Amino acid sequence: MKRVHILLMMLLCAWSTHAQKKLSSEFGRMEISGDSIMMTRWGHRFYGTENFSEKYSFKKIGEHFIELNGEPLPLMAAEGTKISQKKDPGLTDEATTVRFSFPKDFTDEFLNPKWPLSNLFIRINDTLIRMNCAQQGYSEILLPANTDKISFRLYPEDFSANHYYHGLWKQSFSLHYYDSPEYEIDPSNNLVEIYVPIPATYFDIFYTKNEFAQVTDTSIHWKHVTYKPPKKKPYIEKNDIPEDWAKDTIVIRCPTKFEGVYYDVKNNGYRISLTGNRFYYIEPNAGWANDTLAICKFDIVDEEFIYIKYPHLIYEASVILGTKIKSYRGFFWPRKNIRVRFSFPNTKTKLRIEYHAKNKIEEIIYPTDSIVWISKKTDYFSYFIKPADTLPKMHDPIGLFYGVREFPNFGSDINDNIRFFTNAIDIEVPLDDSYFERYYIEGEYVRVHNDTISWKGRSFVKKQQK
Repeated sequence: MKRVHILLMMLLCAWSTHAQKKLSSEFGRMEISGDSIMMTRWGHRFYGTENFSEKYSFKKIGEHFIELNGEPLPLMAAEGTKISQKKDPGLTDEATTVRFSFPKDFTDEFLNPKWPLSNLFIRINDTLIRMNCAQQGYSEILLPANTDKISFRLYPEDFSANHYYHGLWKQSFSLHYYDSPEYEIDPSNNLVEIYVPIPATYFDIFYTKNEFAQVTDTSIHWKHVTYKPPKKKPYIEKNDIPEDWAKDTIVIRCPTKFEGVYYDVKNNGYRISLTGNRFYYIEPNAGWANDTLAICKFDIVDEEFIYIKYPHLIYEASVILGTKIKSYRGFFWPRKNIRVRFSFPNTKTKLRIEYHAKNKIEEIIYPTDSIVWISKKTDYFSYFIKPADTLPKMHDPIGLFYGVREFPNFGSDINDNIRFFTNAIDIEVPLDDSYFERYYIEGEYVRVHNDTISWKGRSFVKKQQK
Protein backbone atom coordinates (compact mmCIF):
# COMPACT_ATOMS: atom_id res chain seq x y z
CA MET A 1 0.00 0.00 0.00
CA LYS A 2 2.87 2.34 0.84
CA ARG A 3 4.49 1.61 -2.53
CA VAL A 4 1.26 2.48 -4.39
CA HIS A 5 1.04 5.76 -2.46
CA ILE A 6 4.62 6.67 -3.40
CA LEU A 7 3.98 5.90 -7.07
CA LEU A 8 0.83 8.03 -7.04
CA MET A 9 2.72 10.96 -5.51
CA MET A 10 5.43 10.62 -8.17
CA LEU A 11 2.78 10.69 -10.91
CA LEU A 12 1.14 13.82 -9.48
CA CYS A 13 4.50 15.54 -9.23
CA ALA A 14 5.28 14.59 -12.82
CA TRP A 15 1.94 15.98 -13.98
CA SER A 16 2.54 19.21 -12.06
CA THR A 17 5.93 19.59 -13.74
CA HIS A 18 4.39 18.67 -17.09
CA ALA A 19 1.70 21.33 -16.65
CA GLN A 20 4.33 24.05 -16.58
CA LYS A 21 5.76 23.11 -19.97
CA LYS A 22 5.00 24.41 -23.42
CA LEU A 23 4.36 21.65 -25.92
CA SER A 24 4.36 21.96 -29.70
CA SER A 25 3.83 20.01 -32.91
CA GLU A 26 3.68 20.69 -36.62
CA PHE A 27 0.15 22.10 -36.11
CA GLY A 28 0.63 24.41 -33.15
CA ARG A 29 1.64 24.98 -29.53
CA MET A 30 0.01 24.05 -26.21
CA GLU A 31 0.53 26.13 -23.06
CA ILE A 32 -0.81 24.42 -19.94
CA SER A 33 -1.71 26.44 -16.87
CA GLY A 34 -3.75 25.12 -13.96
CA ASP A 35 -6.77 23.32 -15.40
CA SER A 36 -6.72 25.01 -18.81
CA ILE A 37 -4.81 24.73 -22.08
CA MET A 38 -4.17 27.58 -24.51
CA MET A 39 -3.75 26.23 -28.04
CA THR A 40 -2.06 28.37 -30.68
CA ARG A 41 -2.28 27.06 -34.24
CA TRP A 42 0.36 27.96 -36.80
CA GLY A 43 -0.37 29.93 -39.94
CA HIS A 44 -4.06 30.69 -39.53
CA ARG A 45 -5.11 31.98 -42.92
CA PHE A 46 -8.23 34.00 -42.08
CA TYR A 47 -8.75 37.37 -40.43
CA GLY A 48 -5.21 38.51 -41.17
CA THR A 49 -3.65 36.71 -38.23
CA GLU A 50 -0.48 34.66 -38.45
CA ASN A 51 -1.49 32.38 -35.58
CA PHE A 52 -4.80 31.54 -33.94
CA SER A 53 -5.48 30.80 -30.25
CA GLU A 54 -8.15 28.73 -28.54
CA LYS A 55 -8.66 27.99 -24.86
CA TYR A 56 -9.72 24.61 -23.43
CA SER A 57 -10.48 23.47 -19.92
CA PHE A 58 -9.58 19.94 -18.89
CA LYS A 59 -10.02 17.42 -16.09
CA LYS A 60 -8.05 14.28 -15.35
CA ILE A 61 -9.59 10.90 -16.17
CA GLY A 62 -7.63 8.11 -14.54
CA GLU A 63 -3.83 8.17 -14.57
CA HIS A 64 -3.03 8.82 -18.23
CA PHE A 65 -5.97 10.71 -19.78
CA ILE A 66 -7.61 14.11 -19.67
CA GLU A 67 -10.98 15.29 -21.01
CA LEU A 68 -10.90 18.55 -22.99
CA ASN A 69 -13.72 21.05 -23.45
CA GLY A 70 -13.69 24.32 -25.37
CA GLU A 71 -15.49 27.50 -24.44
CA PRO A 72 -19.30 27.06 -24.74
CA LEU A 73 -19.66 29.45 -27.68
CA PRO A 74 -23.36 28.78 -28.42
CA LEU A 75 -24.30 29.29 -24.77
CA MET A 76 -22.20 32.46 -24.56
CA ALA A 77 -23.88 33.85 -27.69
CA ALA A 78 -27.36 32.98 -26.39
CA GLU A 79 -26.77 34.49 -22.96
CA GLY A 80 -25.32 37.68 -24.45
CA THR A 81 -28.04 38.24 -27.06
CA LYS A 82 -29.95 41.49 -26.51
CA ILE A 83 -33.47 42.01 -27.83
CA SER A 84 -35.38 45.28 -27.79
CA GLN A 85 -38.82 45.90 -29.27
CA LYS A 86 -41.02 48.94 -29.74
CA LYS A 87 -43.70 50.61 -31.79
CA ASP A 88 -41.99 52.67 -34.50
CA PRO A 89 -44.33 55.19 -36.21
CA GLY A 90 -41.99 55.35 -39.20
CA LEU A 91 -42.50 51.64 -40.02
CA THR A 92 -45.51 49.82 -41.40
CA ASP A 93 -47.90 47.98 -39.09
CA GLU A 94 -48.57 45.41 -41.80
CA ALA A 95 -45.35 43.57 -40.96
CA THR A 96 -42.92 43.01 -38.09
CA THR A 97 -39.51 44.48 -38.93
CA VAL A 98 -36.58 42.57 -37.45
CA ARG A 99 -33.09 44.12 -37.49
CA PHE A 100 -29.99 42.08 -36.74
CA SER A 101 -26.66 43.55 -35.70
CA PHE A 102 -23.35 41.99 -34.68
CA PRO A 103 -20.01 42.98 -33.11
CA LYS A 104 -17.79 45.18 -35.27
CA ASP A 105 -15.11 42.50 -35.75
CA PHE A 106 -17.78 40.17 -37.11
CA THR A 107 -19.17 42.63 -39.65
CA ASP A 108 -15.71 43.93 -40.58
CA GLU A 109 -14.17 40.53 -41.15
CA PHE A 110 -16.75 37.88 -41.86
CA LEU A 111 -19.15 40.09 -43.85
CA ASN A 112 -16.40 42.05 -45.60
CA PRO A 113 -17.58 42.93 -49.14
CA LYS A 114 -14.05 42.22 -50.42
CA TRP A 115 -14.69 38.52 -49.80
CA PRO A 116 -17.25 37.40 -52.41
CA LEU A 117 -18.12 34.26 -50.44
CA SER A 118 -18.29 35.96 -47.05
CA ASN A 119 -22.07 36.08 -46.88
CA LEU A 120 -24.20 34.80 -44.07
CA PHE A 121 -27.59 33.14 -44.25
CA ILE A 122 -30.18 33.66 -41.56
CA ARG A 123 -33.27 31.53 -41.25
CA ILE A 124 -35.77 33.18 -38.95
CA ASN A 125 -38.99 31.26 -38.35
CA ASP A 126 -39.77 30.10 -41.92
CA THR A 127 -38.03 32.93 -43.79
CA LEU A 128 -34.51 32.72 -45.28
CA ILE A 129 -32.40 35.74 -46.25
CA ARG A 130 -28.79 36.42 -47.17
CA MET A 131 -27.19 38.95 -44.86
CA ASN A 132 -24.54 41.54 -45.56
CA CYS A 133 -24.61 44.30 -42.98
CA ALA A 134 -21.08 45.60 -43.47
CA GLN A 135 -22.31 48.88 -44.97
CA GLN A 136 -25.33 49.95 -42.88
CA GLY A 137 -24.43 48.09 -39.70
CA TYR A 138 -27.48 45.84 -39.59
CA SER A 139 -29.57 43.49 -41.70
CA GLU A 140 -33.34 43.80 -41.91
CA ILE A 141 -36.05 41.24 -42.50
CA LEU A 142 -39.85 41.55 -42.60
CA LEU A 143 -42.01 38.99 -40.83
CA PRO A 144 -45.81 38.74 -40.76
CA ALA A 145 -47.59 41.27 -38.57
CA ASN A 146 -48.42 40.20 -35.01
CA THR A 147 -45.45 37.80 -34.84
CA ASP A 148 -45.25 36.63 -31.21
CA LYS A 149 -42.26 34.23 -31.30
CA ILE A 150 -38.86 34.36 -33.00
CA SER A 151 -36.03 31.86 -33.34
CA PHE A 152 -33.22 31.97 -35.88
CA ARG A 153 -30.23 30.12 -37.33
CA LEU A 154 -27.04 31.74 -38.65
CA TYR A 155 -24.69 29.95 -41.05
CA PRO A 156 -22.19 30.75 -43.84
CA GLU A 157 -23.51 30.83 -47.38
CA ASP A 158 -21.03 28.27 -48.70
CA PHE A 159 -19.37 26.57 -45.78
CA SER A 160 -17.16 24.30 -47.86
CA ALA A 161 -15.88 27.21 -49.96
CA ASN A 162 -14.87 29.80 -47.39
CA HIS A 163 -14.01 27.70 -44.37
CA TYR A 164 -10.65 26.75 -42.92
CA TYR A 165 -10.16 22.97 -42.88
CA HIS A 166 -8.39 21.37 -39.93
CA GLY A 167 -7.91 17.85 -41.29
CA LEU A 168 -6.08 16.42 -44.26
CA TRP A 169 -9.26 15.18 -45.95
CA LYS A 170 -11.21 18.45 -45.85
CA GLN A 171 -12.48 17.98 -42.34
CA SER A 172 -13.74 20.82 -40.21
CA PHE A 173 -13.95 20.59 -36.44
CA SER A 174 -15.80 23.91 -36.15
CA LEU A 175 -19.42 24.85 -35.62
CA HIS A 176 -21.39 25.03 -38.85
CA TYR A 177 -24.22 27.20 -37.53
CA TYR A 178 -25.65 29.03 -34.54
CA ASP A 179 -29.17 28.18 -33.36
CA SER A 180 -30.85 30.69 -31.07
CA PRO A 181 -33.34 29.92 -28.32
CA GLU A 182 -36.96 30.89 -28.95
CA TYR A 183 -37.83 34.43 -27.92
CA GLU A 184 -41.29 35.79 -27.17
CA ILE A 185 -42.28 38.99 -28.96
CA ASP A 186 -45.05 41.45 -28.12
CA PRO A 187 -47.29 41.30 -31.23
CA SER A 188 -48.38 44.91 -30.76
CA ASN A 189 -44.84 46.12 -31.65
CA ASN A 190 -43.67 46.49 -35.23
CA LEU A 191 -39.89 46.70 -34.67
CA VAL A 192 -37.62 44.10 -33.08
CA GLU A 193 -33.89 44.77 -32.78
CA ILE A 194 -31.61 41.81 -32.07
CA TYR A 195 -27.92 42.10 -31.21
CA VAL A 196 -26.04 38.79 -31.35
CA PRO A 197 -22.56 38.86 -29.69
CA ILE A 198 -21.09 36.29 -32.04
CA PRO A 199 -17.31 36.65 -32.61
CA ALA A 200 -15.76 36.75 -36.08
CA THR A 201 -14.09 33.40 -35.41
CA TYR A 202 -17.29 31.59 -34.40
CA PHE A 203 -17.41 29.45 -37.56
CA ASP A 204 -13.66 28.98 -37.66
CA ILE A 205 -12.53 28.07 -34.16
CA PHE A 206 -11.62 24.45 -33.42
CA TYR A 207 -14.67 23.62 -31.28
CA THR A 208 -13.84 20.92 -28.74
CA LYS A 209 -16.52 19.05 -26.85
CA ASN A 210 -15.70 16.19 -24.47
CA GLU A 211 -12.53 15.07 -26.28
CA PHE A 212 -10.09 12.69 -24.61
CA ALA A 213 -6.30 13.06 -24.84
CA GLN A 214 -3.53 10.80 -23.57
CA VAL A 215 -0.83 12.38 -21.41
CA THR A 216 2.65 11.29 -20.39
CA ASP A 217 5.36 13.06 -18.41
CA THR A 218 6.61 14.79 -21.56
CA SER A 219 3.83 14.82 -24.17
CA ILE A 220 0.13 14.98 -25.00
CA HIS A 221 -1.41 12.80 -27.72
CA TRP A 222 -4.63 14.25 -29.16
CA LYS A 223 -6.38 13.77 -32.51
CA HIS A 224 -3.52 11.75 -34.06
CA VAL A 225 -0.98 14.49 -33.20
CA THR A 226 1.82 14.36 -30.61
CA TYR A 227 2.65 17.59 -28.74
CA LYS A 228 6.16 17.56 -27.25
CA PRO A 229 8.47 20.01 -25.52
CA PRO A 230 9.75 22.44 -28.19
CA LYS A 231 13.21 22.14 -29.62
CA LYS A 232 15.40 25.03 -30.71
CA LYS A 233 13.37 25.38 -33.90
CA PRO A 234 9.91 26.99 -33.53
CA TYR A 235 7.94 23.77 -33.89
CA ILE A 236 8.39 20.04 -34.32
CA GLU A 237 8.97 19.04 -37.92
CA LYS A 238 6.70 16.40 -39.41
CA ASN A 239 9.58 13.91 -39.59
CA ASP A 240 10.07 14.22 -35.84
CA ILE A 241 6.61 12.81 -35.16
CA PRO A 242 6.20 9.03 -35.28
CA GLU A 243 4.15 7.90 -38.27
CA ASP A 244 1.78 6.14 -35.88
CA TRP A 245 2.32 7.32 -32.32
CA ALA A 246 -0.25 4.78 -31.06
CA LYS A 247 2.48 2.14 -31.35
CA ASP A 248 4.16 3.79 -28.35
CA THR A 249 1.11 3.16 -26.18
CA ILE A 250 0.22 -0.04 -24.41
CA VAL A 251 -1.85 -2.04 -26.86
CA ILE A 252 -3.82 -4.88 -25.30
CA ARG A 253 -5.64 -7.59 -27.19
CA CYS A 254 -9.38 -6.95 -27.18
CA PRO A 255 -10.82 -8.60 -24.07
CA THR A 256 -14.16 -10.34 -24.35
CA LYS A 257 -15.74 -8.02 -21.77
CA PHE A 258 -15.44 -5.06 -24.18
CA GLU A 259 -17.25 -6.76 -27.03
CA GLY A 260 -20.96 -6.13 -27.35
CA VAL A 261 -23.58 -3.57 -28.35
CA TYR A 262 -23.81 -0.26 -26.45
CA TYR A 263 -26.99 1.84 -26.78
CA ASP A 264 -27.23 5.64 -26.58
CA VAL A 265 -29.02 6.55 -23.35
CA LYS A 266 -30.83 9.52 -25.00
CA ASN A 267 -31.44 8.39 -28.60
CA ASN A 268 -33.39 5.18 -28.90
CA GLY A 269 -31.76 2.77 -31.34
CA TYR A 270 -28.49 4.70 -31.80
CA ARG A 271 -25.70 2.34 -30.85
CA ILE A 272 -22.03 1.38 -30.91
CA SER A 273 -20.97 -2.17 -31.64
CA LEU A 274 -17.53 -3.47 -30.65
CA THR A 275 -16.73 -6.67 -32.52
CA GLY A 276 -13.20 -8.08 -32.75
CA ASN A 277 -11.09 -4.98 -33.37
CA ARG A 278 -13.86 -3.06 -35.17
CA PHE A 279 -15.87 -0.08 -33.87
CA TYR A 280 -19.25 0.51 -35.56
CA TYR A 281 -21.46 3.55 -34.92
CA ILE A 282 -25.06 3.15 -36.17
CA GLU A 283 -27.99 5.59 -36.40
CA PRO A 284 -30.99 3.64 -37.75
CA ASN A 285 -33.91 5.48 -39.36
CA ALA A 286 -32.22 8.85 -39.00
CA GLY A 287 -32.43 9.86 -42.65
CA TRP A 288 -28.90 8.88 -43.67
CA ALA A 289 -28.13 7.03 -46.89
CA ASN A 290 -26.37 4.38 -44.78
CA ASP A 291 -27.24 3.79 -41.11
CA THR A 292 -23.65 2.87 -40.26
CA LEU A 293 -21.91 6.25 -40.03
CA ALA A 294 -18.55 5.05 -38.73
CA ILE A 295 -16.52 1.88 -39.20
CA CYS A 296 -13.20 2.11 -37.38
CA LYS A 297 -10.35 -0.10 -36.35
CA PHE A 298 -9.53 0.17 -32.66
CA ASP A 299 -6.80 -0.75 -30.22
CA ILE A 300 -7.10 -0.86 -26.45
CA VAL A 301 -4.53 1.33 -24.74
CA ASP A 302 -5.45 0.63 -21.13
CA GLU A 303 -8.25 -0.87 -19.06
CA GLU A 304 -10.65 2.04 -19.77
CA PHE A 305 -9.64 3.57 -23.13
CA ILE A 306 -9.60 2.49 -26.74
CA TYR A 307 -8.09 4.36 -29.71
CA ILE A 308 -10.23 4.42 -32.87
CA LYS A 309 -9.19 5.34 -36.39
CA TYR A 310 -11.12 5.32 -39.67
CA PRO A 311 -9.23 3.75 -42.61
CA HIS A 312 -10.08 6.73 -44.85
CA LEU A 313 -6.91 6.42 -46.92
CA ILE A 314 -8.07 3.04 -48.18
CA TYR A 315 -11.50 4.36 -49.07
CA GLU A 316 -10.12 7.50 -50.73
CA ALA A 317 -7.74 5.36 -52.76
CA SER A 318 -10.63 3.15 -53.91
CA VAL A 319 -12.53 6.21 -55.16
CA ILE A 320 -9.50 7.73 -56.86
CA LEU A 321 -8.39 4.46 -58.45
CA GLY A 322 -11.98 3.64 -59.41
CA THR A 323 -12.45 6.91 -61.31
CA LYS A 324 -12.73 6.22 -65.03
CA ILE A 325 -11.47 8.79 -67.53
CA LYS A 326 -12.07 8.33 -71.24
CA SER A 327 -10.82 10.75 -73.89
CA TYR A 328 -11.73 10.65 -77.56
CA ARG A 329 -12.49 12.71 -80.63
CA GLY A 330 -16.13 13.50 -81.25
CA PHE A 331 -17.32 14.60 -84.69
CA PHE A 332 -20.19 16.78 -83.43
CA TRP A 333 -18.26 19.16 -81.17
CA PRO A 334 -15.97 22.11 -81.98
CA ARG A 335 -12.35 21.17 -82.41
CA LYS A 336 -11.11 24.30 -80.63
CA ASN A 337 -12.70 23.29 -77.31
CA ILE A 338 -12.90 20.17 -75.17
CA ARG A 339 -16.20 18.91 -73.82
CA VAL A 340 -15.84 17.41 -70.31
CA ARG A 341 -18.77 15.33 -69.07
CA PHE A 342 -19.12 14.15 -65.44
CA SER A 343 -21.14 11.17 -64.25
CA PHE A 344 -21.72 9.68 -60.79
CA PRO A 345 -23.51 6.34 -61.27
CA ASN A 346 -23.55 5.42 -57.55
CA THR A 347 -25.23 8.52 -56.12
CA LYS A 348 -28.47 10.45 -56.37
CA THR A 349 -27.10 13.34 -54.28
CA LYS A 350 -26.96 16.79 -55.82
CA LEU A 351 -23.30 17.78 -56.15
CA ARG A 352 -21.41 21.00 -56.72
CA ILE A 353 -18.49 20.54 -59.13
CA GLU A 354 -15.89 23.29 -59.01
CA TYR A 355 -13.39 23.04 -61.85
CA HIS A 356 -10.14 24.87 -62.52
CA ALA A 357 -8.93 25.32 -66.08
CA LYS A 358 -6.33 27.78 -67.40
CA ASN A 359 -6.64 30.31 -64.56
CA LYS A 360 -10.44 30.06 -64.65
CA ILE A 361 -12.56 28.78 -61.75
CA GLU A 362 -16.21 27.96 -62.38
CA GLU A 363 -18.78 25.52 -61.04
CA ILE A 364 -21.85 23.53 -62.07
CA ILE A 365 -24.56 21.70 -60.11
CA TYR A 366 -24.91 17.99 -60.93
CA PRO A 367 -27.18 16.42 -62.21
CA THR A 368 -28.80 19.64 -63.50
CA ASP A 369 -25.56 20.26 -65.40
CA SER A 370 -23.01 17.59 -66.15
CA ILE A 371 -20.98 19.14 -68.98
CA VAL A 372 -18.32 21.86 -68.99
CA TRP A 373 -16.33 23.27 -71.90
CA ILE A 374 -12.64 24.12 -71.65
CA SER A 375 -10.21 25.58 -74.15
CA LYS A 376 -8.11 23.23 -76.28
CA LYS A 377 -5.11 25.24 -75.06
CA THR A 378 -5.78 24.21 -71.47
CA ASP A 379 -2.58 22.86 -69.94
CA TYR A 380 -4.06 22.07 -66.52
CA PHE A 381 -7.52 20.89 -65.43
CA SER A 382 -8.67 19.84 -61.96
CA TYR A 383 -11.97 19.59 -60.12
CA PHE A 384 -13.39 19.50 -56.60
CA ILE A 385 -16.66 17.78 -55.70
CA LYS A 386 -18.83 19.06 -52.85
CA PRO A 387 -22.43 18.60 -51.68
CA ALA A 388 -24.73 21.08 -53.38
CA ASP A 389 -26.61 21.79 -50.15
CA THR A 390 -25.45 24.97 -48.45
CA LEU A 391 -25.87 23.41 -45.02
CA PRO A 392 -25.73 19.60 -44.69
CA LYS A 393 -27.41 17.58 -42.00
CA MET A 394 -25.28 17.76 -38.86
CA HIS A 395 -23.92 14.90 -36.78
CA ASP A 396 -24.41 16.89 -33.58
CA PRO A 397 -27.41 19.19 -33.00
CA ILE A 398 -25.14 21.93 -31.70
CA GLY A 399 -23.81 22.36 -35.26
CA LEU A 400 -20.84 19.98 -35.51
CA PHE A 401 -20.16 17.83 -38.57
CA TYR A 402 -17.61 15.02 -38.35
CA GLY A 403 -17.38 14.13 -42.03
CA VAL A 404 -15.66 15.66 -45.06
CA ARG A 405 -17.05 18.42 -47.26
CA GLU A 406 -14.98 18.03 -50.40
CA PHE A 407 -13.44 15.40 -52.66
CA PRO A 408 -10.44 16.76 -54.59
CA ASN A 409 -8.88 15.69 -57.87
CA PHE A 410 -5.70 17.58 -58.60
CA GLY A 411 -5.63 16.95 -62.30
CA SER A 412 -2.70 14.63 -62.99
CA ASP A 413 -4.85 11.88 -64.54
CA ILE A 414 -6.98 14.43 -66.41
CA ASN A 415 -4.00 16.16 -67.97
CA ASP A 416 -2.63 12.84 -69.17
CA ASN A 417 -5.79 12.45 -71.24
CA ILE A 418 -5.58 15.80 -73.03
CA ARG A 419 -4.12 15.11 -76.49
CA PHE A 420 -3.87 17.04 -79.70
CA PHE A 421 -6.86 15.26 -81.24
CA THR A 422 -8.96 15.20 -78.05
CA ASN A 423 -12.17 17.21 -77.95
CA ALA A 424 -14.18 15.06 -75.52
CA ILE A 425 -13.43 13.65 -72.05
CA ASP A 426 -15.81 11.55 -69.93
CA ILE A 427 -15.16 11.34 -66.18
CA GLU A 428 -16.98 8.74 -64.08
CA VAL A 429 -16.49 9.03 -60.30
CA PRO A 430 -17.68 6.17 -58.01
CA LEU A 431 -18.78 8.32 -55.07
CA ASP A 432 -21.79 6.90 -53.21
CA ASP A 433 -24.62 8.67 -51.38
CA SER A 434 -22.98 8.21 -47.98
CA TYR A 435 -19.58 9.67 -48.92
CA PHE A 436 -20.35 13.12 -47.47
CA GLU A 437 -22.28 11.70 -44.50
CA ARG A 438 -19.77 9.37 -42.85
CA TYR A 439 -17.72 10.15 -39.78
CA TYR A 440 -14.04 10.53 -40.77
CA ILE A 441 -11.99 9.85 -37.66
CA GLU A 442 -8.26 10.44 -37.92
CA GLY A 443 -7.60 9.23 -34.38
CA GLU A 444 -9.68 9.58 -31.20
CA TYR A 445 -9.82 8.11 -27.73
CA VAL A 446 -13.02 6.54 -26.44
CA ARG A 447 -13.60 5.64 -22.79
CA VAL A 448 -15.10 2.23 -21.97
CA HIS A 449 -15.85 1.77 -18.27
CA ASN A 450 -18.50 0.03 -16.16
CA ASP A 451 -20.24 -1.29 -19.31
CA THR A 452 -20.56 2.30 -20.57
CA ILE A 453 -18.93 4.01 -23.55
CA SER A 454 -18.23 7.75 -23.26
CA TRP A 455 -17.69 9.36 -26.67
CA LYS A 456 -18.17 12.93 -27.89
CA GLY A 457 -20.05 13.88 -24.72
CA ARG A 458 -22.53 11.02 -25.10
CA SER A 459 -23.07 7.84 -23.07
CA PHE A 460 -23.77 4.39 -24.50
CA VAL A 461 -24.75 1.55 -22.13
CA LYS A 462 -23.99 -2.09 -22.91
CA LYS A 463 -26.99 -4.30 -23.49
CA GLN A 464 -26.63 -7.49 -21.54
CA GLN A 465 -27.11 -10.77 -23.39
CA LYS A 466 -30.07 -12.78 -22.17
